[in-house]
Amino acid sequence: NNLAHLGLWKTNLDAEGALALSKGLINNTTLTKLDLWSNQICDEGTEALSRALMQNTTLAYLSLSANGITTVGVDSLVQLLRVNKSLVDIDLHDNAVGSQALVPRIQRL
Repeated sequence: NNLAHLGLWKTNLDAEGALALSKGLINNTTLTKLDLWSNQICDEGTEALSRALMQNTTLAYLSLSANGITTVGVDSLVQLLRVNKSLVDIDLHDNAVGSQALVPRIQRL
């Protein structure tokens, strides 16, 4: 499989779906861009994706915009970024995290 970009916009993907998707991401070696904007992944799904992507070495872009993510989910992404060196772009706009909560977390990287 040579799939490099997967877009699952507005598919009603929830935390359970994100967990299933994350299992496939662990050993994936071709996907470089994953667009999951405007779903219902929330914090639980974000945590599952973060755990999986700690083992992934090819994904460079992840869009989680408009997914109901709070600081709990952002904290799991910060942990991910400390380990994963291939991920260089994460889109989090339109979530339940304001810049006042986000900036200090990013600065700790």
